[in-house]
Amino acid sequence: MKGNRFKWQFAEFDEASDISDLLNLAYRGLDNWTEETTLLDGKRASPSLVERSMKESGTYFFVCRNDTALLACIRLTLVGNEAYIGSFAVLPTYQRSSIGTHLLAEIEQIATKEYGVTFFSLPVLTGQNTLKKFYEKCGYHKTGNTEPYPVHLNIGKPKRSDVTIEFYLKKV
Repeated sequence: MKGNRFKWQFAEFDEASDISDLLNLAYRGLDNWTEETTLLDGKRASPSLVERSMKESGTYFFVCRNDTALLACIRLTLVGNEAYIGSFAVLPTYQRSSIGTHLLAEIEQIATKEYGVTFFSLPVLTGQNTLKKFYEKCGYHKTGNTEPYPVHLNIGKPKRSDVTIEFYLKKV
């Protein structure tokens, strides 16, 4: 992906609806590889949830577009020298083409240079084995920390009682 023409830029507040649509398509749409549809019912995001996240202190949304579409999005929440990664999604037609790997590495580089980040952490649902392998390939390691699925956030209802969130960490 050397010389890739896709680059991150700060998301604009008026892109919240597009970001929400991308998150729902990439994670809960019919053509995705995240396995989330086997674990959860309902939508993953809403424009109001994205807008609320964009307003949080220390949180930055980035988007990657081509001439016609939103290709990817990611949310970084900075706490000290750590960046919590969330809402990382790639348009399904661009998945499995190394764009996600390239864009994740690029955002890690931006966060390291611009914000002094030395650790990255991210959540993955139990049962998302393909997604876990992707993050492990990108240098993330399972921490052993888990949390119950946050039903109260209204971002999906577990289909199974064993759905939890596992955390992964990467040191720069």
